[in-house]
Amino acid sequence: MSESGDSASDTTEADYLLVLAHSRPAQALKQARALLARQPRVTTAAASAAHQAAGLALRELGHPEEGLAELRRALRSARASGKLQRQADVQASLGGTMVLAGSTARGMAYLDSAVLLARGVLAGRVLMRRAGALRALGRPDQALRDLNQVVAILHRHGDLLWEARARSHRGLILLEQGQTRRADADFVRAEQQYDLAGQEWEYAMARHNRGLVAATSGHVPEALQF
Repeated sequence: MSESGDSASDTTEADYLLVLAHSRPAQALKQARALLARQPRVTTAAASAAHQAAGLALRELGHPEEGLAELRRALRSARASGKLQRQADVQASLGGTMVLAGSTARGMAYLDSAVLLARGVLAGRVLMRRAGALRALGRPDQALRDLNQVVAILHRHGDLLWEARARSHRGLILLEQGQTRRADADFVRAEQQYDLAGQEWEYAMARHNRGLVAATSGHVPEALQF
């Protein structure tokens, strides 16, 4: 039994919701709330992951302020759990969401702090989220430097899903810079990895991005097919 009276399996269940939040946010939100309402209560680490999943799902569903409230709850639970890697993961989600909501300075501070805390495969995942924020802020060269590190870290650790996300971000920057062949190579690889991970929405976005490359290259029939 854990310090909160429930088994470690709840953490695994909550971690799965973090994956689901990006592909089926409505389902992830429903399951996260059910997990948080469970009696006896789940561990503080599991509660943190569930609040984080709910926050990400709400952001994906177009409710950023509600999402931020859930992510702040996630951070409180992460700190209470004493798990620094859980804290780093939540800070990265919170920081990225704050940047998207317009709180640039505070959001980047959370992201920079998360980069310093994260270790191993999580270091790649956190760097990727900082890169996404940098790109949104119009700082593509800095974002690209982060993403080159991210792809190497995640590939080394065999994290196919997050490597695909990193390649998607990098591909968009390369496309904006006119490097269509390199961009398409990233999108092709991302498409394959999303398919293996069962991420339907992100797979569709990779197909869409390949269409952007084709259109930019003047291949209109191919673009429409994608």
